[in-house]
Amino acid sequence: MTWFGSFVQAELARWRGSGHPSGPRIDENLPLGIKLGGIIVFNDEIPFMAARTAGLLAVQPRDQRVHAYGRGVFADQVWHRFYFEDGIHFLQVVTDSQNAIIDGETKLYRQHTEINVDKAGWKTWRGEKELHRESLREAGHAEAQVTEAIPDEGNERYLIGYVTFTLADASDDTKPLFDYARLWPEGGAEQVEPLLIEEKLYTDPYANRAITVKHHMMLYGRAPARPEGLGAEVVLPTEYCLVQASGYPGKDLIELHTGIDLDPRHFLVAQPRS
Repeated sequence: MTWFGSFVQAELARWRGSGHPSGPRIDENLPLGIKLGGIIVFNDEIPFMAARTAGLLAVQPRDQRVHAYGRGVFADQVWHRFYFEDGIHFLQVVTDSQNAIIDGETKLYRQHTEINVDKAGWKTWRGEKELHRESLREAGHAEAQVTEAIPDEGNERYLIGYVTFTLADASDDTKPLFDYARLWPEGGAEQVEPLLIEEKLYTDPYANRAITVKHHMMLYGRAPARPEGLGAEVVLPTEYCLVQASGYPGKDLIELHTGIDLDPRHFLVAQPRS
């Protein structure tokens, strides 16, 4: 079990132990009708067969109960994350200001690894100056003051937000697996700041308890090499690598996830019993 999986299990047990309150559920109008306690049935093997053919890391999950729901806002988008009981996979669906699902924004992620880092390690992943800027912002300084105190001279390099990212073997970080190109944005400056998403994480469908998690993240992608003999008419999927520095209550860690696009037709949604 991953650290995150154990964390969600503990929060779920805490909610169940407090009794079931009455009142409206928070998950009545979520994308695709998914609810906490509901089950996602991955009944279509085709997208996972395509991923295996292309040499991607995606694995078809068994049927998964939704143990936690995360909600974050970025610009005029809402990011919905449905975390599964295995503690490894989550489904991310992004909606627009009208609550419509944005094309290409239904993705299944699988955790590749969790990394506990020391102070020096955080500088490698986030950058010393960027960490200092963040501490000033959290202390209440205006952005103009932060920029004046620590100007961005364009010469600092760190992993989250760099133009490329190399994913290493989960069991041996000295063995590189694949190189990915940055997608937020594609190209441009070698180094950009990661996106900051503040997520409200719920295991309680009545929202009596929500956990605030801060993610500094960047999305990367790679187009796999076409296997020999595979016709040009076959569209190969993109593999994503989501790199995020996540701050949970009492725990900060790096999370690396690989993912693929899914069409809602590739899975079924079953409602919770109550």
